[in-house]
Amino acid sequence: MSVVLNGSSQYLDTHTVPVTAVPFTISIWFKSDSNTASQALACLEQGTSYFHLLQAAGAIAGDPVRAMIYATTWSVATTTTGYTASTWTHALGIFTSTTSRTAYIDGGDSNENTDNKTAINMAYFMVGAYKQSAPTGYFDGLLAEVAVWNKALSSDNAVSLAGGANPLLTEYANLIAYWPLLNDALDDKGTNNLTLVGTPTYDADHPTIEPSYVDAAATITGVGSLTAAGEVMTYIDAIATITGAGSLTATPLVSVANRATVERLIAIGNNQVFYEDA
Repeated sequence: MSVVLNGSSQYLDTHTVPVTAVPFTISIWFKSDSNTASQALACLEQGTSYFHLLQAAGAIAGDPVRAMIYATTWSVATTTTGYTASTWTHALGIFTSTTSRTAYIDGGDSNENTDNKTAINMAYFMVGAYKQSAPTGYFDGLLAEVAVWNKALSSDNAVSLAGGANPLLTEYANLIAYWPLLNDALDDKGTNNLTLVGTPTYDADHPTIEPSYVDAAATITGVGSLTAAGEVMTYIDAIATITGAGSLTATPLVSVANRATVERLIAIGNNQVFYEDA
């Protein structure tokens, strides 16, 4: 599933920001209904005067992805190729320092901007819009798999994420927030849950993302435990006890924060439990 935004009034946001300054990296999958309008994918911002913006720039020739900073004026890194409407596309914005920001599209065709710019007082994170005096740059289409790291990821990371790598398996120690946007806006790495503004809906369409792996011999503590024979492939925040050869013993299967019943864990035998995109 993925979140559906209408391009005019809907977005997601949080005032509990995952990071407050460079370096950081934003990863997101998008499927835009339009390649004629420039749309915000995600933005770390002060709220009115300073912005770090990752954008699908349909209004720009070539329809590129752009990693942008605003401090008095915009400085922009623009990919050398563009996206196609109604097609899942991966965007990555790497904000390395005050003199480096790089945009990637589908793992490549990157471009770096090296203007000396500092955006301060970051206190707001938005998905599907950014805020000047009022929200603007609304996104029209589907968004999924939003992740933020507190480091500058590498070009190899860009390739793997665009190939469907799970953010939970990508530089995990530096992963600060991860919103799969399957059927809610909860942060599956931390506590930076997003708020849905304008009542966005969800769609069954989702990019293909590899599952996260947990060694079956390990025990997950806190919200639940996992014990099983053989390799286990599981969604990391599920509350469930798994015993024996791929059997599930907890009913219902729920994840943190009292989510709806999780259909993401299914037992299929052969000592395995597989992640299912519900």
